[in-house]
Amino acid sequence: MNQTHSGKTAVSGHDLYRFLEVKTPFWKWIKRMVSYGFDENDDFIVTDKNVRDETAFGNHRKIKDYILTLDMAKEIAMIQRTDKGKQARQYFIEVEKQYRRPKPMTATEQLLLATQSIGEIDERVTKLEDTFPISNAQQQELNQLEHAVAIKHLGGMNSNAYRKLKGKVFSQGWRAFNRHFHIPRYCELPKLEFEKGKEYLKMWAPDTDLRIEIQEANGQTNMF
Repeated sequence: MNQTHSGKTAVSGHDLYRFLEVKTPFWKWIKRMVSYGFDENDDFIVTDKNVRDETAFGNHRKIKDYILTLDMAKEIAMIQRTDKGKQARQYFIEVEKQYRRPKPMTATEQLLLATQSIGEIDERVTKLEDTFPISNAQQQELNQLEHAVAIKHLGGMNSNAYRKLKGKVFSQGWRAFNRHFHIPRYCELPKLEFEKGKEYLKMWAPDTDLRIEIQEANGQTNMF
């Protein structure tokens, strides 16, 4: 825990990362955290940091570190949803109370401050969570729905079209889905868009050329 030139409490991104025991590589993790609505030079700055490394020249090497404001560190701890995250959040809340305290506070005042701080964080976390990618369970639900819709258009799992064209139909369905929601992969659909995603899949149909291939594979002559 340090202070910036303006007197604000600051937290090392690497220190917080190690405390939280995150399994993802630091650079992937910190970039994802930053993408949740934080601004450089407002919520954090990027700086060089010397760390000890016995294999490096002079036993030290230089790395990039993210220096976070207390508010940003607190919110990052909150959204981890782990015991370590809860511990870090409580610690930051206590630090925040100490720095905000102009004079000794009564127990009632301390409780009020803590309640207000947590309330503000919870509100922002709720907004952040809406931008999070859908959960594994939601991914599975979309997968099952897309599978069912594709099978219906193929004429069932026992159809010739299913045996010959299922990969093509599945692939076209997901490409259309990703293009509609402006995402690289369906698993990155924001939670806020989950219900819309389900409705889209229910309404999706193969394009005309693919429908013709399906009907020819199934020995049908009519398109509709």
